[in-house]
Amino acid sequence: EYRRQRQMCIRDSSNAPFVVSLPSLRYYGDTIHLADSKYTWNINNLTVNAAGSDQIKDSTGYIDTFLNCDVAGAYVELVWEGTYWRMF
Repeated sequence: EYRRQRQMCIRDSSNAPFVVSLPSLRYYGDTIHLADSKYTWNINNLTVNAAGSDQIKDSTGYIDTFLNCDVAGAYVELVWEGTYWRMF
């Protein structure tokens, strides 16, 4: 299920790493929030995959088709800006 505008994903990765796939149906301004609620991304990473040919752009301008979250207690916000998923 994909909810437009805002989507929050809080997952417990204390037992194993996991993957989140970004939606292929997205609209300008759609926002996805990811939070490490158990402070375990440094042990069991979260991998975020962009759909199809979509890409993720970080604050330094680096662009890729996936994002590896490996910092304990991190919070990531992704916003679709029409060309990229922009990471904040």
